[in-house]
Amino acid sequence: MAMNKAEAIAGALVFGTGLLLLFYANLLEYTVENVPGPGFLPLWLGIGIVTTGVILTAKAFRPALVHAERIEWPQRPGWIQIAVMLGSLAAALYVLEPLGFVLTASLFIACLMFSLGVRAWPKLIGVPIVAAVVLHLVFVVWLGVPLPMGVLSLTE
Repeated sequence: MAMNKAEAIAGALVFGTGLLLLFYANLLEYTVENVPGPGFLPLWLGIGIVTTGVILTAKAFRPALVHAERIEWPQRPGWIQIAVMLGSLAAALYVLEPLGFVLTASLFIACLMFSLGVRAWPKLIGVPIVAAVVLHLVFVVWLGVPLPMGVLSLTE
Protein backbone atom coordinates (compact mmCIF):
# COMPACT_ATOMS: atom_id res chain seq x y z
CA MET A 1 0.00 0.00 0.00
CA ALA A 2 1.45 3.34 -1.06
CA MET A 3 1.70 6.06 1.54
CA ASN A 4 2.56 9.74 1.30
CA LYS A 5 5.25 10.05 4.00
CA ALA A 6 5.24 13.86 4.09
CA GLU A 7 1.48 13.90 4.57
CA ALA A 8 1.71 11.25 7.31
CA ILE A 9 4.43 13.17 9.16
CA ALA A 10 2.53 16.45 8.84
CA GLY A 11 -0.64 14.76 10.07
CA ALA A 12 1.18 13.28 13.06
CA LEU A 13 2.73 16.65 13.94
CA VAL A 14 -0.62 18.43 13.67
CA PHE A 15 -2.27 15.69 15.72
CA GLY A 16 0.45 15.94 18.40
CA THR A 17 0.14 19.73 18.51
CA GLY A 18 -3.61 19.36 19.00
CA LEU A 19 -3.12 16.86 21.82
CA LEU A 20 -0.65 19.20 23.51
CA LEU A 21 -3.14 22.06 23.23
CA LEU A 22 -5.90 19.85 24.64
CA PHE A 23 -3.67 18.88 27.57
CA TYR A 24 -2.96 22.50 28.49
CA ALA A 25 -6.54 23.59 27.80
CA ASN A 26 -7.66 20.96 30.29
CA LEU A 27 -5.61 22.74 32.97
CA LEU A 28 -7.69 25.92 32.48
CA GLU A 29 -11.24 26.53 33.62
CA TYR A 30 -13.80 25.85 30.86
CA THR A 31 -16.35 28.25 32.35
CA VAL A 32 -16.12 31.05 34.89
CA GLU A 33 -19.38 32.26 36.44
CA ASN A 34 -21.41 30.59 33.68
CA VAL A 35 -19.52 32.26 30.82
CA PRO A 36 -16.73 30.81 28.68
CA GLY A 37 -13.54 30.79 30.68
CA PRO A 38 -9.88 30.78 29.65
CA GLY A 39 -10.04 27.09 28.68
CA PHE A 40 -13.05 27.42 26.34
CA LEU A 41 -11.29 28.54 23.15
CA PRO A 42 -8.13 26.43 23.56
CA LEU A 43 -10.27 23.31 24.09
CA TRP A 44 -12.27 23.81 20.90
CA LEU A 45 -9.18 24.82 18.92
CA GLY A 46 -7.46 21.67 20.20
CA ILE A 47 -10.40 19.52 19.07
CA GLY A 48 -10.25 21.14 15.63
CA ILE A 49 -6.49 20.68 15.36
CA VAL A 50 -6.67 17.02 16.46
CA THR A 51 -9.43 16.42 13.89
CA THR A 52 -7.31 18.06 11.19
CA GLY A 53 -4.36 15.85 12.15
CA VAL A 54 -6.51 12.74 11.88
CA ILE A 55 -7.77 13.82 8.45
CA LEU A 56 -4.24 14.58 7.20
CA THR A 57 -2.95 11.25 8.45
CA ALA A 58 -5.87 9.35 6.90
CA LYS A 59 -5.23 11.17 3.62
CA ALA A 60 -1.63 9.97 3.68
CA PHE A 61 -2.81 6.36 3.59
CA ARG A 62 -5.32 7.03 0.81
CA PRO A 63 -3.27 8.31 -2.14
CA ALA A 64 -6.45 8.60 -4.23
CA LEU A 65 -7.45 11.54 -2.03
CA VAL A 66 -4.24 13.45 -2.81
CA HIS A 67 -4.06 15.78 -5.83
CA ALA A 68 -2.06 14.26 -8.64
CA GLU A 69 -0.65 17.59 -9.78
CA ARG A 70 2.10 19.34 -7.88
CA ILE A 71 1.17 22.44 -5.91
CA GLU A 72 3.59 25.28 -6.59
CA TRP A 73 5.04 27.52 -3.87
CA PRO A 74 3.97 31.14 -4.11
CA GLN A 75 6.10 33.58 -6.07
CA ARG A 76 7.49 36.80 -4.53
CA PRO A 77 4.11 38.64 -4.50
CA GLY A 78 2.57 35.69 -2.66
CA TRP A 79 5.29 35.74 -0.01
CA ILE A 80 4.84 39.50 0.39
CA GLN A 81 1.11 38.94 0.88
CA ILE A 82 1.81 36.29 3.53
CA ALA A 83 4.28 38.64 5.26
CA VAL A 84 1.72 41.47 5.26
CA MET A 85 -0.89 39.18 6.81
CA LEU A 86 1.48 37.88 9.51
CA GLY A 87 2.76 41.41 10.16
CA SER A 88 -0.82 42.63 10.50
CA LEU A 89 -1.52 39.88 13.02
CA ALA A 90 1.60 40.76 15.04
CA ALA A 91 0.70 44.46 14.98
CA ALA A 92 -2.88 43.67 16.01
CA LEU A 93 -1.68 41.67 19.00
CA TYR A 94 0.65 44.51 19.97
CA VAL A 95 -2.02 47.25 19.85
CA LEU A 96 -4.96 45.21 21.17
CA GLU A 97 -4.79 46.54 24.74
CA PRO A 98 -4.24 50.24 23.99
CA LEU A 99 -6.62 50.49 21.02
CA GLY A 100 -9.22 47.98 22.16
CA PHE A 101 -10.82 45.04 20.39
CA VAL A 102 -13.24 46.84 18.08
CA LEU A 103 -10.67 49.26 16.69
CA THR A 104 -7.91 46.63 16.44
CA ALA A 105 -10.19 44.06 14.78
CA SER A 106 -11.43 46.68 12.29
CA LEU A 107 -7.89 47.67 11.31
CA PHE A 108 -6.74 44.03 11.15
CA ILE A 109 -9.63 42.95 8.92
CA ALA A 110 -9.09 45.99 6.67
CA CYS A 111 -5.39 45.08 6.29
CA LEU A 112 -6.28 41.49 5.43
CA MET A 113 -8.88 42.58 2.90
CA PHE A 114 -6.44 45.03 1.30
CA SER A 115 -3.78 42.32 1.16
CA LEU A 116 -6.25 40.00 -0.56
CA GLY A 117 -6.89 42.59 -3.27
CA VAL A 118 -9.96 44.50 -2.11
CA ARG A 119 -9.55 48.12 -3.20
CA ALA A 120 -13.10 49.51 -2.92
CA TRP A 121 -13.08 52.03 -0.06
CA PRO A 122 -16.69 51.41 1.01
CA LYS A 123 -15.86 47.71 1.47
CA LEU A 124 -12.49 48.43 3.13
CA ILE A 125 -14.21 50.67 5.68
CA GLY A 126 -17.66 49.11 6.07
CA VAL A 127 -16.97 45.38 6.22
CA PRO A 128 -14.26 45.55 8.93
CA ILE A 129 -16.35 47.84 11.13
CA VAL A 130 -19.47 45.67 10.79
CA ALA A 131 -17.44 42.49 11.42
CA ALA A 132 -15.74 43.94 14.52
CA VAL A 133 -19.03 45.21 15.94
CA VAL A 134 -20.70 41.83 15.33
CA LEU A 135 -17.78 40.04 17.04
CA HIS A 136 -18.02 42.50 19.94
CA LEU A 137 -21.76 41.86 20.27
CA VAL A 138 -21.29 38.09 20.19
CA PHE A 139 -18.41 37.91 22.66
CA VAL A 140 -19.04 40.84 25.02
CA VAL A 141 -22.82 41.19 24.99
CA TRP A 142 -24.03 37.67 24.28
CA LEU A 143 -21.28 35.48 25.81
CA GLY A 144 -20.13 37.96 28.45
CA VAL A 145 -16.43 37.63 27.55
CA PRO A 146 -14.53 40.75 28.58
CA LEU A 147 -12.53 42.14 25.67
CA PRO A 148 -10.17 45.13 25.84
CA MET A 149 -11.98 48.41 25.22
CA GLY A 150 -8.86 50.55 24.83
CA VAL A 151 -9.45 54.12 23.66
CA LEU A 152 -13.18 53.46 23.34
CA SER A 153 -13.49 52.81 27.09
CA LEU A 154 -15.86 55.13 28.90
CA THR A 155 -14.33 54.49 32.32
CA GLU A 156 -10.72 54.75 33.38
